[in-house]
Amino acid sequence: MAVVVRHTTSLNAFLRRSSSSHSGREGASGTQRRLPHARHEWAPGAEVRGCRGDPRPQGCTSMRHTRGKPAGHVANRAAARLRGRMCPFLEAQQRVDACEGVVGDKLMHHLAETFEAAVRMNDPPTAAAVGHMVEVLRRMAKAGRGSGGALRHRVFRAVGKAAARAVEDLPPRSMALLLHACAKSGEKVPEAFNTVQAALCRGEGALFQRFNAQDISNTLWAYAVMRPPTSGEVFSCAARHLIALWAARTAPPRRGYAQALANTAWAYATHASGRLATPRCREAARGVLVALAEYLTTPPTDTAMRGAKPQELANLVWAYATVRVAVDVAAVRTLFADMAAVVARRLQRDGFAPQAVANTLWACAVVQHSDAGFYETCAACLVDRLDGYAPRYLSNVAWAFASVACGYSALFERLARAVVAKAKAFLPQQFANTVWAYATLTSMTEAAQDMFRRFKEEHAAPGHMAGYLPQHVASIAWAYAKTDQGSAALYDWLARGAMKSLDGFGHRELSGLLWASAKNGHCSDGMHELYHAVATRRMEAMRAFPFRALANIVWAYATAEHTAPHLFTGLADVVAREMRRGRCMPQHLSNTVWAYATARRSDAVVFDAAAVAIAAQGEELTPQGVANTVWAYATARRSSAGSEELLRSLKHRVLSGDALAGFTPQHLANFIWGCASLQHDDAAVYNAVETAVLLETAQHGTARFRPQHVSNIVWAYATVRRAAGGLLEEMSNDAVTALICRHGGAQDIAILAWAFAKLEHQAAPWFTAMAPAAGESLKRPDATAQNIANVVWGYATARHAPPQLFDEVAAIALLHLARFSQQNLANTVWAYARVAHTAPALFDAVARTASARAGDFTPEQVASMVWAYTTVSHEERDFWKMV
Repeated sequence: MAVVVRHTTSLNAFLRRSSSSHSGREGASGTQRRLPHARHEWAPGAEVRGCRGDPRPQGCTSMRHTRGKPAGHVANRAAARLRGRMCPFLEAQQRVDACEGVVGDKLMHHLAETFEAAVRMNDPPTAAAVGHMVEVLRRMAKAGRGSGGALRHRVFRAVGKAAARAVEDLPPRSMALLLHACAKSGEKVPEAFNTVQAALCRGEGALFQRFNAQDISNTLWAYAVMRPPTSGEVFSCAARHLIALWAARTAPPRRGYAQALANTAWAYATHASGRLATPRCREAARGVLVALAEYLTTPPTDTAMRGAKPQELANLVWAYATVRVAVDVAAVRTLFADMAAVVARRLQRDGFAPQAVANTLWACAVVQHSDAGFYETCAACLVDRLDGYAPRYLSNVAWAFASVACGYSALFERLARAVVAKAKAFLPQQFANTVWAYATLTSMTEAAQDMFRRFKEEHAAPGHMAGYLPQHVASIAWAYAKTDQGSAALYDWLARGAMKSLDGFGHRELSGLLWASAKNGHCSDGMHELYHAVATRRMEAMRAFPFRALANIVWAYATAEHTAPHLFTGLADVVAREMRRGRCMPQHLSNTVWAYATARRSDAVVFDAAAVAIAAQGEELTPQGVANTVWAYATARRSSAGSEELLRSLKHRVLSGDALAGFTPQHLANFIWGCASLQHDDAAVYNAVETAVLLETAQHGTARFRPQHVSNIVWAYATVRRAAGGLLEEMSNDAVTALICRHGGAQDIAILAWAFAKLEHQAAPWFTAMAPAAGESLKRPDATAQNIANVVWGYATARHAPPQLFDEVAAIALLHLARFSQQNLANTVWAYARVAHTAPALFDAVARTASARAGDFTPEQVASMVWAYTTVSHEERDFWKMV
């Protein structure tokens, strides 16, 4: 017959009360309780549960110890025995409580010896004893300071091993507090985590049904922080229990529930964003967060977060943003609206800690929560509080507002000043995110410019690239290029840093860095070394890049004028293949053909594929895209059936409505120049361009014109022999003439003189006013032989021959005759003969030069020269011998 104590003062009651110090709420004193006196009562057929696996009290060797004894005597003996065994653990807990968790070396050594001795015993520690040990760890973790190192680790390992032996009897709170203490102290105790995980995952997580919300959140938080390799199973099992629990809409407890929910969401997000997370874990995290959103937005449980602290609100929305739970889920959208409203109200009333504000804004921006009122309220409250923000929080605030395109000028002005004061303390990612935000909003006030300069001074130093990832390098390069705040030194620093980790650059980072350096025009020696390294070391990798990245890369090489023919040739088939797939944006198509043409590459496979792709999307091209495309085909001299179809497509784009109203003078010039070069003579196109040019000059005068624009437009009309009277008058008026005289080069003046003469445009005032500028321009080193010949040919054809100009040209021509082509020689002497301007020295030199090339002249060129020499009666024996 066995005995059981049925009253509350029985042995079982004592065991429960003795373990109350570790099963009560956090912060309990955990002091030893006095054993109450048992009341005597016999109960036949029952048993005493005083020891593990034995119905007799501990210490009994036979039934004679209990036979004939009153129950109270038996209980008291068993309880005394247990209390004696737990005295060391109770004493340890009391000593740690007395020093408030700050444990010195002597006490730490005592704890290690005591706990390790308990683990070495044959009889494993009871659940109550382990509870006292766990309470010790909890107080040490809460204090967060004291002795550390090997002794501290010994204590944690000993408790972990003890818990592993008693895991079957441990209450949920002890499991949760053990893992929480280990994670908070950063102590790796695999015995504890592995054993608890095995218990939790047994029976598809049935043990979780005994856990309350705080225990679950502490357990998951610990696994998320320590990240054991196989912890995903714990999260999956807990997910099933949590989803079922929240679906039941159980009324939330009054205290501590908001923290538990926020920590649970944080744990799932942290685990799902780790590199060890599996697709199953990420899916479980999304399911949990969606279920939690429904729980928090559906009565009667929609008040669960009502008393939440700022950090708890921030952790909750941070979790949704980290897992990228779609905000188009109705419950998630409602949750963010509710949380944003709470944050805005409390931010106005009592303020948030910087970390909570920054994390909340970051999360709302990531999920693209579009509530202008929320961001406006936050901006107004933050303007006067930014001085106390650390660099991390300043960076997150700037990034968040830029991501949702909310550029509140007062906030960003104050933010820039706060950043300048702490620029040196910014980490690479914070530096990159901050300048990216300002570049995205193009908020370049004086304070913002000071911020960009300060960042350069503090960070862009040779050898100072530690911690910069490829993404950081690309973002910084893009931001400085977008805001025109870059410099050769900055891009040289970025290039040399990128060279060290070039193989780690993906397609976004690599194309972004090259694009930025080319756009800003800062191609230093370091950048050219980077261009060379990319073309040699990353060629195979680039063949797998998406088309957008390839378009940006070839555009960068062409813009930077970096010669790399093997790169353009090696990528031609890849570029053409991507074009034929039909998934390329029109802008990238036009940039690609522009780059190949600029690099003097006319690969047929690229231009033929691009012609078909662009023709199908011609209506979507921007004015610059239209102009660059036509210019590219003309420069590469790619005239084919495909290019004709392309021009017809672009014709519809140009002639539709007032499409040309969005063209700048440069776009108009490049477009019509390309059409003329390709011999595309469509009256409607030329008339439309003439109207657009006249409208431009009427609205803006010559403010947006450059000499090259004027010369290219007039050249195009002369090439196809379209005498557009109104346009020619406008291009030769006083304002345009003054522009050419001040800023035009020999090429511009020569083209205009040739075009006006070819179209028989009566522009005597223009020729007279341009003569001095023409003479000066031809003396410059960049003047070519063709420029010299065209100037005198144009003036002679127009029958306008300023003697001083022709004398100057004769002297200049004598210095460069070796560079004259046969056509240049013939045109030059014909011009002098046409206006009867004698230049004996020039004619003698031309005769000698022509004699040396006697077999290279065409019959027309010989006839022109014979007429010139005959007209001026110039007897030159070598010339006539050549004839």
